[in-house]
Parts: sequence; structure tokens; C-alpha cells
Amino acid sequence: MKKKHLLGGILYGLLMVACTTEKQQADVEEINISRQIVHPREVPLRDFAESVEFVQLETTDSFLMKGIYKLNMFENYFLIDGNLFDLSGKFIRKIFREGPGPEEIAMAINVSIKDNQIHILDRSGIIKRFSFEGQFLGQLKAPTNTYFDLSPLGNEHYVGFKSNFTGDEKTCLEFFNKDSILGTVPYTFSVKPLETMFCPGEGHFFAAKDELLLKRKTNDTIYQVNAEQYTMKPAYHIDYGRLASDEMLRYSYKSMEELQQNLFVKMPFTNFLGESNNYIVFTQIVTNMAKRQMTTSTTLYNRTTKEANCVILKFSEDDFKYWGTNPDENLGSKVGVSYKDFLPTFISEDGQYLIAWRQRDGMDDDLNPTLAIVKLKEQTIPNKK
Repeated sequence: MKKKHLLGGILYGLLMVACTTEKQQADVEEINISRQIVHPREVPLRDFAESVEFVQLETTDSFLMKGIYKLNMFENYFLIDGNLFDLSGKFIRKIFREGPGPEEIAMAINVSIKDNQIHILDRSGIIKRFSFEGQFLGQLKAPTNTYFDLSPLGNEHYVGFKSNFTGDEKTCLEFFNKDSILGTVPYTFSVKPLETMFCPGEGHFFAAKDELLLKRKTNDTIYQVNAEQYTMKPAYHIDYGRLASDEMLRYSYKSMEELQQNLFVKMPFTNFLGESNNYIVFTQIVTNMAKRQMTTSTTLYNRTTKEANCVILKFSEDDFKYWGTNPDENLGSKVGVSYKDFLPTFISEDGQYLIAWRQRDGMDDDLNPTLAIVKLKEQTIPNKK
């Protein structure tokens, strides 16, 4: 059986795999977009946005980014793939040096923030901590170097997510500190896949207020992780209707090519951004092979009103001028995105802002990316029947 490593993919590769097949519990909130997901309505971005701001990241002779894999937005800074910018886009410093040294990073598998420290999981399985000033603060060896996402819990305690792309992985979550493994959450199934694939981003943690959430790509459930009891339970169920995800699909294809071409034709390609003060936010791509069409939309679920809006957010003409025009406005159609759409890829640490990025004019290799920063309104607009 071949094991292949799939790098990149749609929107920097955000494939995720389910951990469990637990039955939905009575207290699980239902996010119903079964009708909306097939035909999401187009709405002006400013129906949801209190403000829209554009930030051009500073480009220097010695510093040029071709894209963005991981972005954190704080009160005063952007942390982008280990590089610190102020909110005007001015480059401040690199947080760490790349290399094999004890205070260097060979390859950053995961970058997380906790207690005003930057925690970086290196490909060697060593977690190294840095200050925002770039000072090395210490390190510890993780129980494994194959975590697909990592969340610091404070006091040098962590939880790591392990993908079951092989079908026989025993552990889903691993809670640990520098001395030992404190607890685990097991997988509840074992299969023999015909083909295997994995890529960065198969599991995504998001800390929201007093809870830690976990979402995977091929599962319709968002889980709440209990860092004190070392457990997780379903918190939200996404009702996709006839497009309901089937976590067993990824194990049923005979070749990598067949898996890549068909897996997300039968289910939405979902990117879970996280939770804000009022919203659960995620995006999805729906593929219609018969029409040779991809539909990309954003879902904002209001926790207070229990209302879900699955919409295509459109820039106003004035906003689009700042975002940057392009002679070929459909250049992004290869991933189902028009340049006049706002498709968020990150959410700020305080949950108030959604963030998207692109290379200005879509084809300029001499500039760092431009950010679109959208502050969400307190309430969503009502569904239109």
C-alpha cells in the first residue's frame, strides 16, 4: 500500500479527517444549511461588515512572501508564518531563524499562541517557544512529531491532533506536558484503506472564550475539547442535507487520482475558521461535475439567534477598487472564487475580524500579499426565504 504525501491543494490544502463516529447528543447545536449550500445567495459584504480595510504587507529587498499559510491577528500585530507585522502592514521582524540549530526552526509544522508566547512545532517533534521580540524561551520534545495540529493549553501543557489517514491510527487526541502523556482520546474505528493521503491542516483547533473546539474536513461535527478531563464531545452538527459528509469515503478509492478527483465532489470541501463572539464561521466549496461548476460560500452561524446564513459575500465597487482589479476577473475560478467575492481564510484572535489575502492584481510577483480585514457586525441579517 502506497503512502503519498499530498502538499498544497485548494486554498493551501485544508483537508481534515474525522476522529470518531459518536452519536449526536441532545445538547448538540444544529447548523442547518441543507437548502442554502446548493444555491447560496449573493449578498453585499457590508450587510455583515461593520468595516472593511485593506492592508498591503510591506515588501523589502530581502523579504518576499509568495503566499500565506498561517496568520494570527492580535490587537497590535499580525503574525504571518513566523513574521511579525504591525496593523499597517509594516514588517517588524522575523520571530525565529531557519536552520538546524538549537534555537532555530528547521521546518515549522504548526505555529500557535498562548500566554503571550509563540509555540512552534518543528518537524523533528520539538516544540520551541519564542517571545514576540524573537527571544528563545525554551523547548520540549513532543511524544510524536506527526501531529497535524497542536494547541498550547498553558503552563507547558499541550494537546495534539493525530490524523487517521492510514486507517489504523489508535489515538486521535494526545494531551501531554514535558514529562508525560496525560490523557488520550482514541479513534473508534479501524479500516484498511485502498489508498492513503494526507496534507497539512487535517485537523484544526480553535480556542474560543472558555472552550477549545476541533474540526476536521470529512466530518460534519465540530467538537468541544475538555483540556481538564482529557475528553471531547460533539458541540455542533452541520446539516449539509444531501451533501452530508461521509468520513469513510476517503478510504474507499483505489488510487490517489480517484480519491483527489472524487472525494469532495460527493461532499463539501469545508474550511473551519473558528468562533467569534457571535458567530461560528466556516467556508465551503461545492462541486457540480455535471455543470463543471464550483460554488464557494461562507457560513456565519449566529449563536444567539441560532440562525445560519450561507452566502457569497460580494465586495462593493469601491471596496473592490482597493482590493485591486485584474484584467481577468475570473482568474480565481480554478478554486471557485471570483476576485469580487470576499472569501475569508482566517479569523482574528478576538473573533471580531475575518481576513482574506491575495497577491495584488493576482499576478504581481514583486509585492507581498494584500490583506482584506473585515470587522463583523454584532448581528447578522435575517434569512431571505
